[in-house]
Amino acid sequence: TGRYTPQIACLFMTDRCNLNCGYCSAGRILSEGRAEWQENEATLEKVKRIFSNPWFRNVLLADLMGGEPLLVKDLDRIVAYLKDEGCLTNTSTNGLLLAERIGDLKRAGISRINISLYDANRMVIERDLEKINQIFPVHATYVLVRSEVEKAPEKILKIARFVREKGCLSLRFFMYR
Repeated sequence: TGRYTPQIACLFMTDRCNLNCGYCSAGRILSEGRAEWQENEATLEKVKRIFSNPWFRNVLLADLMGGEPLLVKDLDRIVAYLKDEGCLTNTSTNGLLLAERIGDLKRAGISRINISLYDANRMVIERDLEKINQIFPVHATYVLVRSEVEKAPEKILKIARFVREKGCLSLRFFMYR
């Protein structure tokens, strides 16, 4: 297994999200009051158990996914553990909780953070992004919708300028079907 272990491990940290986007099911778990999310929530102990398996001991990058990973109480402890194990860590977030958690994640040794930009988180991101980037520069992602590309291409340029002016390291676009 030492020679053929995965290079990247995608860990689903939580089923929960503090947004409720129409194209994603994660937000409905909280809004519907479903309790099964607790069984699936990542903890430091669960991550240690996963990485004690020989298949995961030599992973180079752990991609910490969700739902919304910042809802996981142990996230900074998980990042610190993975860093101590020699693993790079990446997470994608909607950024709603990032301003309050960015210092802890930086101290824990996170390698990369990506903020997904949506209309639903726009006000918080506009308020917090510059401060976040001063502590730990992040990357940004924006989901392109065909109707927006066709009818409001200036909005895409506005987002690109905003991300650059606030100090993000990059901007990626994803196409939504």
